[in-house]
Amino acid sequence: MKFSTSLLIAILLCSNVAFSQCTPDYDYFPLTSNFGLSPDSLPSGAIFEEYNQDLTFVLPTDTLIDLGAPIGVSTIVFEDYHIISISLPFGLSWECNSSDNDCHYDPALSQFGCVNISGIPMQQGFFDVDVTVIATHELSYLVGTETIAFSLPLFIESSSSENSGFAMNNFSGCVPLTVDFENNNSNMASYFWDFGNGSTSNLENPGSQVFDSPGAYPIYYESYMTNESVYFLESVEIENASGWGNEWFDEDLVTDPDPYFKLFDQQGNLIYESSHYEEQNFPVSWSLDNFQLSNQNYSLEAWEEDGISTNDDNLGSVSFNGFSSSTTLVSGNLIVNLIINEIEPTPITAIDTVFVYDNPIAPVFVYDEPSLSLNSDSLDFLYQWYFNQDLITGYNMTYMDVSQTGSYMMSVVSPSGCSAFSVDTFLIVCDNNLEPEIIVDGTLLSFDNPSNLDCQWFLNGVEIFGETQNEMIATQSGDYSIELFDQWGCEYKSEDVSINLASLVNFDDANITLFPNPASSYIELSLENLNSSDVIVSILDIQGRELSRNYFNSENYRLDISKMNSGTYLVVIQFESVRKTIRLLVN
Repeated sequence: MKFSTSLLIAILLCSNVAFSQCTPDYDYFPLTSNFGLSPDSLPSGAIFEEYNQDLTFVLPTDTLIDLGAPIGVSTIVFEDYHIISISLPFGLSWECNSSDNDCHYDPALSQFGCVNISGIPMQQGFFDVDVTVIATHELSYLVGTETIAFSLPLFIESSSSENSGFAMNNFSGCVPLTVDFENNNSNMASYFWDFGNGSTSNLENPGSQVFDSPGAYPIYYESYMTNESVYFLESVEIENASGWGNEWFDEDLVTDPDPYFKLFDQQGNLIYESSHYEEQNFPVSWSLDNFQLSNQNYSLEAWEEDGISTNDDNLGSVSFNGFSSSTTLVSGNLIVNLIINEIEPTPITAIDTVFVYDNPIAPVFVYDEPSLSLNSDSLDFLYQWYFNQDLITGYNMTYMDVSQTGSYMMSVVSPSGCSAFSVDTFLIVCDNNLEPEIIVDGTLLSFDNPSNLDCQWFLNGVEIFGETQNEMIATQSGDYSIELFDQWGCEYKSEDVSINLASLVNFDDANITLFPNPASSYIELSLENLNSSDVIVSILDIQGRELSRNYFNSENYRLDISKMNSGTYLVVIQFESVRKTIRLLVN
């Protein structure tokens, strides 16, 4: 026998554990038939997030059935629809709007019905929602009722992305890398972190972690809403029982029993009564649609419905603890098989990655006076030189010329942004171009010392004890020289200057005139009472640097100074081994 039951299949699409009874949407009417479902598919849910969905269904009142010859195809009327079960992911339950009538629907009274699916799903993934409906029609007394079973998909997705469990700060960097972790799911029952570096934590917020080796570190996170398993009574089977049909007026003396069972909590409260089977011998089973149990003792009583007597027959009872495994219970002739499903705590999980990069090898440079150069090179690296710990702007080559004594260092930066520094190396650089020049002014000997170096005077190559200043008075004839030296051991020697005290001119007897002074375009020198025909006149700046040198052999000397800048200068007059210095002001 075949008849149209598509509607029924749709009906039980419902989605969740019932928190409240639903109300059918009486404004909904199927467009193409006398049955339908609204909405026509189950919306997706998310793990650990509340789900609540009502489904309205319209039931068919009749269908066509082939009764065979000689009757053929005939219209039959449905008398009752009974929703037996709807299988749902753990944490979800369903409730029909006719729960007071054990989810029986008479289409002659109303074609409308609804189911509410609600709860908090505790599993994620794709699930088949299996629906079982018993349909009774006007010929069921002859051919029996029809069991309608169908499956509809329901997707429970993760409530967050794969890295929504936690946040990371500074998750990519160089060895050693410190990463800060922050939990995004507060007030959970427990936590577990695996940082991939050999460290784990059970703290809600584990704080910072140090990664001291390069590599990619998978970070695994999980958190639990509860640490306890949840137990569901999935099905009850009474395998065997006795004790019915004991009275002469009991109809079950000659027919099969009408079994059902009652479930009581530890306080003796009736918390569940199964549907009643008619004319069904043992074994007989019921699906409880994931009836959630608690950690207490339960009593299950087996009963047989007496159709004539008002007193149903008690077939015995068994006891079990809610937090137990599937089991078989025996009490006398009563044998009860329980299928109990344990759902272990399901964590929220997230995976992310910390990336740690190796630092480049510390650069090593070679000093080949006067240059520093790197002994190896990579085009992918960036370089920077430092002098006395300060960055030298613009010096980002693999080499540089060294001109000063001090500490030199180089940094190298890899493409991943990691850096390394060379050893801070102190280099002594002596100025090969530095040669002090002795200035002779009569018997006064001096030299320019802008670097304020230490000095030592010599006479005929022998140190003059105590003469370590920038000037001295020559007290005897001979070859005078000066040696400068710094704290690093660099030495700078002058040329010898010959002093003949017997030939020195008495400048008190000489008449030397420089005019005009101040001057702007020229100066003239008048030299009288000098026993020399060769005179050298030099002009020096205030730092002692020679700007010009002129040679004369007469008594009148004129110098053009029109191109000189305004300022103070020194005019040095030298003849034989004697020098005289006059200060000149140029306007």
